[in-house]
Order: sequence, then structure tokens, then C-alpha cells
Amino acid sequence: MSKKSLTIAAAVAAALAVVGLGATVHIGKVTDQRYNAQVDRILAELPFLKVEKRNYHRGLLGADAQLVLRFELPALDLADLEDDEDEADDDSADASDDAAMARLAAQPRALILSFDDVINHGPFPGRLLPAAARLDSTLKVAVENGEGKRSEPLTVLTADSVLSFGDDYHSRYASPAGQWVIDQGQANITWAGMTGEARGNLTSLASRYSMQSPGFSIRALDHEARPSEVVIGALKTEGHNDASKSLLTAPGRMTMTLASLRFAARDAGGAPMALVLDDLVTQVDTTLTADLLDIRTTSRGKGRYNAMKIDGFEMVEHWRRLHAPSLEAVIRQIYASFGQPGTDDPAVLLEPFIASLENFLPHDPEYAVEKLDLTLDGRKASFAWRFGLKGASADLLENPMALAAVASAGLEARLPRQWLDGLLAQGDSLSTVVEVDRLGNLIAEGEQMGFIVVDGDELATTVKFDQGSLDVNGRTVFRLPVLR
Repeated sequence: MSKKSLTIAAAVAAALAVVGLGATVHIGKVTDQRYNAQVDRILAELPFLKVEKRNYHRGLLGADAQLVLRFELPALDLADLEDDEDEADDDSADASDDAAMARLAAQPRALILSFDDVINHGPFPGRLLPAAARLDSTLKVAVENGEGKRSEPLTVLTADSVLSFGDDYHSRYASPAGQWVIDQGQANITWAGMTGEARGNLTSLASRYSMQSPGFSIRALDHEARPSEVVIGALKTEGHNDASKSLLTAPGRMTMTLASLRFAARDAGGAPMALVLDDLVTQVDTTLTADLLDIRTTSRGKGRYNAMKIDGFEMVEHWRRLHAPSLEAVIRQIYASFGQPGTDDPAVLLEPFIASLENFLPHDPEYAVEKLDLTLDGRKASFAWRFGLKGASADLLENPMALAAVASAGLEARLPRQWLDGLLAQGDSLSTVVEVDRLGNLIAEGEQMGFIVVDGDELATTVKFDQGSLDVNGRTVFRLPVLR
């Protein structure tokens, strides 16, 4: 090659380098803006995560970002940790108080989530394929106790993500297997690891995702040193979210399959009890039409409870016409209350929903279990129930009679007579209320009064409530007075 050609080639290479460097610097600035905008958006969606530290350092070819978040856990009451002894001398009482205080100080008080991102700027971020940026991400979790001491951070997730020039992303992530000892050995979590993949768009929030894991187990001791165990077998989750303004109410579909679930413990009397479920499949379909959500959940599986065989079960649950903006506001209120005193009480978590009930009423919401089929030892029972409001208004919340007039509900049940016989034969608590010899008489009386329909070996009933009228098996048994 001639000297002139070499000079031209060098000039072209230098020009390309300058252009490439300029492009990298420009893309770095854009990536900075997009990255931090997304972090702001996520933090707004999850107000229960408090920011402890947030850094972003942009260099020439890439950037380093760190975000440390704090998730407060519900505070424990000292009374929950004290001994149940009715009488004790002063010395033993003081020792008991000291032990309770020590346990309270050792209890987990907060989770500390540390996100570290190493960002390579485009147009060729560490690979030949062009992209706006590539992120190598790590999530570590530490536990803070009541004394403010933190455990060693544990790496729970790593991810490799590529961000396109048009806000599309593709992420592959994994969680390493490990073991976690909590509360001085009172609980032990064994995690078999996880892998997954996600694709989507950061602007529209549309996405597709999948995740699979061999499973995990949790073994723990309660305050009386009684052991319990939860073992989750292989699980897989996959689904998609459609374009939406918020992930909290995004339409889409999620399917989760679980090879097995085992729960073993001892009751208050020390007797062992075990629930085993196999081949569990749950699918959630969410649709959004004019700000109204329909959420349909289908679950099925099989298993056993102690010695009772569960040949199979299937449940279809359906929420209709939930006002999406109101539901999102309720979720945000619940999220904001996480970690506050009393939030371990389900009634406290429901308070925002009850307080916002008037925002849902104009849209005629309805909840239904369309089907609950349960087959035990070869005998099948079927149940279904629903409850809805139509034409309700906020002023009716203070008038139960008027509210009942716009409510509708229903119950259908069909079960084998042998189920009741079997429960009584096992000596369950039912036998303390109903004597075996009285069961036949009660069924006959229920049939005579029209509350039960006897169809061979099956017992059935259909209850409907609509426009203030209560019907049982087609017969009106009660009607609300007409309000004027």
C-alpha cells in the first residue's frame, strides 16, 4: 500500500474514531437521562422502598450506578415474645424480660436492597450488535435487626440487559443457589437458584417474561420450639403484560406451574399435620376496558391432607368491573403503609380499600367464585358463589337496608352425603356439634323445609338474593320491605 493510501486510511480511521467517540458520549448522556428516569418511575410505583443511597457516575465509555433501598418490616410487640407463664418470681421474671428484649433486638427490622449497575454505552456496548447500552446488574440483600446491625450482603440476583435505541430491552437474569439462616437459627431458607428472561419496552410497559427454579424450602421453629416446614418443588412462571400506563394495573396473562408444595407442622396438641399439593397450575388473566379491570384466576391441582386423599381441585375466581385508577390508588396506599405498626393485621391492610369503596360503586363491581370443584377419595363436591352491586351510590354506604336492595348474591353447592359421614367418623370438631344419629334427621328436616335437595347420595342447595328477595331452591323465604 502506498504512503498516500496509508495516510488516507489513517485519516478515515481517525475520523471514524472521533465520530464513534462522539456517538458514545451522546448516547451516554441519553442513557443517563433514560436510566434515571426509569429509576424515578419505579420508585414512584413502589413507595414502600425508601432510598438510602443513590449514585450515578458517568464516564467516557460507560457509567457506574448504585442504588440502596430500605424495606421496613413490621415492628414486633414485646408481648409476643414473652413467656406465657402465669406465675414467676422476680428473678425469673427479670430473666424472662431480658431474654425477650434480646430476642426483640435480634429480630429482622428491615431489608436492605443494594443494586449495582455497570453500564456500557453504545453504539457497540461490548458486543458487535449495535445497542444504546448494556447493563451488568447485581442485587444484594442484607438484613438489619432491631439494634441496627446488618448481616453480610447476600447476592440474590444478577442480570445482563441490553437496551435498544428505541427503549426496547432484553434481560437475562439468574439467582444463585444458597442458604440463609435467620433469627439466630430459628429459620433456615434453602434456595436452589433461578433463571429467567424478559423482553419489553420501557415506555409502553409491554413485556414478556419467564422464570424457572428447582424450588426452595423454609424450615423454622416457633416460640415453643415446634418445627414447621414448607418445601416448594420445581416452579415456572411465564406471561406477558400489555401496554399500560402503570404496572400496578397492567392487563395481560400470568401462568405459574408448581410441581409440588409441602407444608408440615404440629398443632397445639403436638400432633403432626401435613398438606401436600402436586401439579399446581395457576393462570391469571387481566383485561382492561375503559378503565375497568376484569381479573380471572384459575387454579387446579391434587394432593392430600394428612391421610385424606385430594384427587383433584379446580377453582375459578373472577373480579369484574374494578375501577383501575381507584384500585391503583388503594394499592399505593397499602404499599405506603408497609412496615408501619399494625400492618401485620389484615384488617389494617384492608382499610384503604374500604375507605375507597365509594369510588368503585358506580361501576357495578362483582366478585364470584364461578367454580370450586373438590374431589376427595373419589367423591366430588361442587360449589359456586358470587356477590355484586348494581346501581349503588356512595350515600347508600350509610344505609345498609338501601344498599342491600341493590346487592345481588348467590350460592350453589352440591356435595356427597358420604363427606359428612366421613367427617363425623373421623371425630372432627363437627361431631361435637352434630351427633352421628342426628345427621339423618337434620338432612330430612332440611329437605322438608326446602333448604336441601336430596338427589340420590348427593345433597344440593341453591340460594339467590336479588332486589331484596332471598330465594332458596326456587322458593322465596324473605323479602326486604320496599323503601319509599
